Amino acid sequence: MKRALTILGVAIVLGVGVTAAVALGAGGSSNNASTSTKTTAVKVSLCHHTGSWKHPYHLIHVSSHAVDAHRRHGDVDPGASNSCPTSQPPGAKSHPKAGKPDEGEKDNEKSG
Repeated sequence: MKRALTILGVAIVLGVGVTAAVALGAGGSSNNASTSTKTTAVKVSLCHHTGSWKHPYHLIHVSSHAVDAHRRHGDVDPGASNSCPTSQPPGAKSHPKAGKPDEGEKDNEKSG
């Protein structure tokens, strides 16, 4: 008898829990769709500035919500056929010549 009451109690608790979960999940909130400001993000193509001299940009797809942040750090809109620039942007520092030590290496050579 005690076992039967335990099983009945568990069944009632589970039934109440499932009913509450269904009621809350099936539109229990009173949000009006006309007052919602939620927008769907769309993927946008951008040319990502890599900093590489051989491949200065490559095409990426980002959320429309992230476009402004990407543009702030040098990403640009692609050209025709989603093509990206093949050269560094204006004002980029010149590429150091191969085999020429930079200033830090020169200092190390003098002290060593």
